[in-house]
Amino acid sequence: MYPNPRGQARETRLEMVNMNALAGRTWLQPLLFALVVYAATLAVRLGDLPKWDYAALQVDGEYIMATHDAYAWLAGAYGVGTGTGTPLARMARAYADLTGRPAGEFAFFAPALAASLVAVAALLWAWTLGGLEAGLGAGFMAALAPGFYFRTRLGYYDTDMATLLFPIVQSWMVAHWLAPHLRRPWDLLRGRPLPAQDDEPAPAFLAWPLAAGLLVRLGGADWHSHLRDFNLGVAGLALLLLLVLGRPRARPRLAWGLAILALAGFHADLGLALAAALAAFFRFAPRRAAPALERLWPALAVAVLVLGQLVVGQGLAGKVLEKFRVYSKTTVEVVADAGPGGNLSAPAPEGGKAAPPVYPGITQSVVEAQNVSTPEVLSQILFKPWVAVAGMAGFLLVVLFRPVAVFLAPLLGLALLGSVLGARMTMFGGPAAALGVMLPVAWGLRRLTAGRAWGPWAGALASAGLAAALIGPIVADYGNLAPTPILNRPHAVALKALAKAAPEGSRIWTWWDWGYASQYYARRMSFADGARHSGEYLYPLAVALTTPLPLQASQVIAYSALQGYTPWTEWNKRSGPEVNEFMGFIAHNHFVERPKEKQYLVAAWENLRLIPWISYYGTWDVTTGQGVHGVSHPLDTDYRVDAGQGILTVPGNRPVPLASADVLTAQGRQNQKFFAPQGAHLVVNQVAGQAFLMDNLAYNSMMVQMLMSPPDSPFFAGTFRLVYDGFPMVRIYEAL
Repeated sequence: MYPNPRGQARETRLEMVNMNALAGRTWLQPLLFALVVYAATLAVRLGDLPKWDYAALQVDGEYIMATHDAYAWLAGAYGVGTGTGTPLARMARAYADLTGRPAGEFAFFAPALAASLVAVAALLWAWTLGGLEAGLGAGFMAALAPGFYFRTRLGYYDTDMATLLFPIVQSWMVAHWLAPHLRRPWDLLRGRPLPAQDDEPAPAFLAWPLAAGLLVRLGGADWHSHLRDFNLGVAGLALLLLLVLGRPRARPRLAWGLAILALAGFHADLGLALAAALAAFFRFAPRRAAPALERLWPALAVAVLVLGQLVVGQGLAGKVLEKFRVYSKTTVEVVADAGPGGNLSAPAPEGGKAAPPVYPGITQSVVEAQNVSTPEVLSQILFKPWVAVAGMAGFLLVVLFRPVAVFLAPLLGLALLGSVLGARMTMFGGPAAALGVMLPVAWGLRRLTAGRAWGPWAGALASAGLAAALIGPIVADYGNLAPTPILNRPHAVALKALAKAAPEGSRIWTWWDWGYASQYYARRMSFADGARHSGEYLYPLAVALTTPLPLQASQVIAYSALQGYTPWTEWNKRSGPEVNEFMGFIAHNHFVERPKEKQYLVAAWENLRLIPWISYYGTWDVTTGQGVHGVSHPLDTDYRVDAGQGILTVPGNRPVPLASADVLTAQGRQNQKFFAPQGAHLVVNQVAGQAFLMDNLAYNSMMVQMLMSPPDSPFFAGTFRLVYDGFPMVRIYEAL
């Protein structure tokens, strides 16, 4: 029997009561707190709803989505694009079929409803870690942390609303099951002896790891490939905690529980069946049979976890490194496999000395992938840098006294990597940091109010009050945020009109940012989208939008279609100079036959703010790996034009000589030429309430001239035909 001094035994028993939530607490109080924190969080999120109550933000009674990727899942709900068959697509389609309402209606509200559950998950963590009252504040802060909130507002129908929720719920289930059977690291450092056998908790209940494994399957790779990696990491950390901190008598049963978790979560249907059989065996087998099987725990538990790593693949570390490699390289790798034959079908010159074409990289133009300063990362994790630092310091203290909290450490580490992996990563750090702020406070108050009946309620009020003080200012700022529709209403209306005019099999050529939206509204595939925007896609698409020559735009579209929409498979058989020569040739010579599928090019006003990047890719030299950024500078309303002299003046800047000025109204275009042929071009859209100052490269591009030119302009004769005129916001042309 282990030594067990009387005072130490009493302290240990009290600790068991706090840690074993099932044995020591009713579910009534956690349920009440969960309802409160969920309702409060949801109320903040729904505060955005009145801002969307405008016709300009709706199409046929359906709100325009606030993130591009939302349309991937909505298009998939109707069998279009790569989102088909995904959980988000199935959910949206089920709502539409059940209610007869648009799928976009469900998609608009779902982020607020789902993301608010993070508050409940954080509260459950606080409960397991011995501070239920801290969960009120921690849940509220975690679910409204800026990095997470900005990605899960109304209309942000994307995996972000699940990729934080699932990991913290699944890891909580493992932690809640494991916690009562672990010693604290602090006890080991102090050399505190183990408790007597009478003070050991009941054997671990194996339904918990079985349920956690089921959640791994339900919230796994179908939502996001990295979710299974995280869950496998949790299983590995659990095994490490078991070996280092597990109470000796509990280790065999815990190890078999981890085997059940791994089998159910990572080994398909056969693994799930074996996991269920093992759980049933330990629950119903004769008393002598279970101990005999438990003695095999070390080898089998480790084997199952290792096999899980092999089944999943590279694992979390490998995939993080791969993501870092992709986001940090400057060019996209050349596609090696050959496509169908075409006009460029000859092999490269013998000797292999000619350099293959070099395609641009996408990373530089993706806001999410750009580096973020450390103070900004901390502010995104938890409101203010000092609050985030305090939360991380408190979290280390929590791990010291409640080691199962280490399951949240990888998420916090991923958030800190936001400085190099992009701002999106910061969304994962809120729960750990919020618990780090609230739990030490709750523990301290519990000591101060020990023995008083009102003590727990005082802790709950203190937690809620502290959270309100910390988060109140930023919640007020949230109330001032404007809606963020990813395309304007005329653009969406034009795409819906195209759905009726374009035959099945048609392809839409629009800048990749609006690829998913085009798939949803037009019910036709786009050439590029958020999943297909590597340099190989960007190059031909940007050429079609940037070139000043309609023939080149029409022929690069036709050539790409004839090559199965992968023209690079033929270009890669040639050298960079040969591809440049080919692109120059089709700019002036009728060379490419026309595909049988119709091709549509969209010229949208939204393109103008992206001209610097679109033109960079559209002027790309596949030999030198360089492009030219066209100028499309947005102007504030405080500018003046001297029509007599052709001079633009902006307060605080030097006067700019103009070559032309175009004013676009609902009635038409007013164009005025000036006396500075090399001057800038002013384009004013009175319908959109915006103006841009452009250079020749931007102004003469297809995306600008197609939008402004007269509908019957002979400039496009024989190359394009206008099929939808939404001047001055959007036009759609058929490539001839």
